[in-house]
Amino acid sequence: MTTVPGHEELQHWLDRGYGRPLRDGTARAMQGTTPSHYGQDIADWLTWLHQQQIQPWRADHTHALAWLNHRGGAPRSRSRRFNACHTFYIWAVETGLCRHNPFDERLRPNVRDEPGLPTIDATHMTALMQAADGLYGPVTPRNRCLVYAMLAGLRPRAIIELDTTDLRPADTPTTARVWQKGGGTRWQTLSPLFALAINAYLPHRKGPTPGPLLTTKSGGRLDSHVTPRTVLRQTAARHPLLADTAATLTPDAVAYSARHHGTSPIGATTDLQGP
Repeated sequence: MTTVPGHEELQHWLDRGYGRPLRDGTARAMQGTTPSHYGQDIADWLTWLHQQQIQPWRADHTHALAWLNHRGGAPRSRSRRFNACHTFYIWAVETGLCRHNPFDERLRPNVRDEPGLPTIDATHMTALMQAADGLYGPVTPRNRCLVYAMLAGLRPRAIIELDTTDLRPADTPTTARVWQKGGGTRWQTLSPLFALAINAYLPHRKGPTPGPLLTTKSGGRLDSHVTPRTVLRQTAARHPLLADTAATLTPDAVAYSARHHGTSPIGATTDLQGP
């Protein structure tokens, strides 16, 4: 039976269980069905290369584009395939298997639709801001800043990835370098109220500088899968208008409503060409 080049390395990468590298030199753990889906997509790519008689470590962006077009499918499926192979080749480059990532940023699909996320209306978004401001019980400066970040349209991962070095200027920030879904960052202008929430939090921040912007009590980086959701629901539960639905609120829904429907009372961040 013919062995497809790259399959052994793929299995080794999947066995590690880690995907995209993080800033601190570690890597983000792949969770849920991600390893299975990524493995299937990358295996399909490697098989296609083998059929075209192309070595996986010599492939370039023209081959990657041809495969993405060959597979077709909905934009979100194309985006998933790109992310799988892009992340795999980050590891391949770092380990010396190849020199370049054929799935470079030129090929990244622009997926703007986010089906399945409910829209939170302006009344309930304002109620969330009131709860974060402590009108119905004390809220720590960090948790207030965390909720304001969601109201400004930032996803949980983007919030957690923010470092003190991502703020410009550092003392009274008006712009920030924000992580984007699928990888990469963009400079964005902060809404004035979000910037003020950051300013109010900074004197209470734990941990060394430079370091994560929003930290645990011991100064570590927050868990993007747990902390934003927990803080959001605990904060919302204090407001009479949100008490019945607080347990179903998600940070992604808040951010989505702010970015795509303009229901946030503090305004969403906007893209900036550069600081």
